Amino acid sequence: MEVKVKPQVSLHISNEGNDLNCMINKASSWSHLLRTLSYCFRFVHRLRCKDRLSSFLSSWELQYARSRVIKHVQMEFFQVEYRQLSTGQALSQKSKLIHYTPFVDDQGILRVGGRIGNSMTTYDAKHPILLPKESPVAVLIARHQHVTSLHAGVEFMFHTLRQKYWILGARNIVRKIVFNCKICFLQRKGTSTQLMADLPAFRVQPTRCFLHSGLDYAGPVTIKTSAGRTPKFGKAWFAIFVCLSTKAIHIELVSDLTTPAFIAAFKRFWSRRGPISDLYSDNGTTFHGARKELTEMQRIAVSQSQDEEIANFLTSQDINWHFIPPSAPHFGGLWETGVRSIKLHLRRVIGSSALTFEEYSTILTQIEGLLNSRPLCAPSDHSLDPLTPAHFLTGQPHMSVPEPSLLDVNINRLQRWRQLQAKVQGFWKRWNLEYLTSLQPRTKWQQESNDITVDTLVVLKEPNQPPSKWLLGRITEVHPGQDERVRVVTVKTARGVYKRPITKLAVLPLF
Repeated sequence: MEVKVKPQVSLHISNEGNDLNCMINKASSWSHLLRTLSYCFRFVHRLRCKDRLSSFLSSWELQYARSRVIKHVQMEFFQVEYRQLSTGQALSQKSKLIHYTPFVDDQGILRVGGRIGNSMTTYDAKHPILLPKESPVAVLIARHQHVTSLHAGVEFMFHTLRQKYWILGARNIVRKIVFNCKICFLQRKGTSTQLMADLPAFRVQPTRCFLHSGLDYAGPVTIKTSAGRTPKFGKAWFAIFVCLSTKAIHIELVSDLTTPAFIAAFKRFWSRRGPISDLYSDNGTTFHGARKELTEMQRIAVSQSQDEEIANFLTSQDINWHFIPPSAPHFGGLWETGVRSIKLHLRRVIGSSALTFEEYSTILTQIEGLLNSRPLCAPSDHSLDPLTPAHFLTGQPHMSVPEPSLLDVNINRLQRWRQLQAKVQGFWKRWNLEYLTSLQPRTKWQQESNDITVDTLVVLKEPNQPPSKWLLGRITEVHPGQDERVRVVTVKTARGVYKRPITKLAVLPLF
């Protein structure tokens, strides 16, 4: 015998009071609310009148649903004013609607009376519908107006909204909607910032030139590879080494972007400027390959050395190679500024003409001398000789030995060698007095912001892609600096995990 299973019916009892308020609070958009109410009223109409309507909603059904919602909101929030105007009484002088001379139209909707009744504009613009800012309907209408006006700005959206609705305190609602709109947020291109960090120790402490250096590649530039009536042309790049304490610049012309070519340029720099302890650069593949190869060369040299003293010396010459965060050129502002200065002189001197490799080397060496002769800071009133990076390049040899301080001794009492050393120490004294104090002010990022935390939703902004192609991501790890402020984070996106500075991220607003 077959047993029939009785269908189970679930009954949901709501304690939220009025059913219309429940629908208003749960509506996702203004059009969704009107269409839902229209179908509800159609169902009631079909039960009462037994006639079938068209399969799609008509305009008068949507208008009726709109009138019912607006009238319900006005009777709930403007209860006293609505009762007084409906019965023909005068408004109280303490009413917040007294300035608008409101009235109730033939549909029972409260409208602004105003003073522009004789204008040529539409009826809705002369007498817009009054709505309270506390009602969710005001937010739904403002959000709908923002979408229909093609995501217009605050001012345009505010004035367009008043052509039909007069929402009390509408400007704040409009600002919030525009700010929280995801599409508008992406187009604004605003990024996160944090208080500018203190300068690291190697920027503010006296050290030998190029002991702490920054490195960058620039180019390519066009060079002649053969002479004659029909010369052949090729490409070349130039590597820029910047002293991080004195801003001195060293330029090396490089034939290609391979690791061996860079190592050859690095050896020329090492031979002319002396050994270095720390090297800072961006995340170029050439630099990563060079660090790997230099590390391997040093390991082989140490392992093959039979003399303990030589092995210890090779180990002590280890270079600490530091990489700035990816897509963070402002972390290497010194060498980025040097690249801009070199390109400026190249455009003015060479223009569009092509030179040979030797001619380019000569030009770059002359530009190097010119840039090293620039003043580090504005000269003082009592000195006609401004302090320049060239003072530190020519003031001491590469392998200098410690010297006692001679600043307090009369220079006429010193021997010739000690006079030269006193002049060198005088350069560093001027460096402390003139240049170091000029690094005090923060030119931007002058206010402290709240640190970005883990699990924050962000937009990863790429300068070479339109905003519609920017990736959404979530913060998985933060990397605070020495002052415990977060300026670099790790972001997980649909395409992978990236390490980026906060200046390339925009925190999504929470709705």
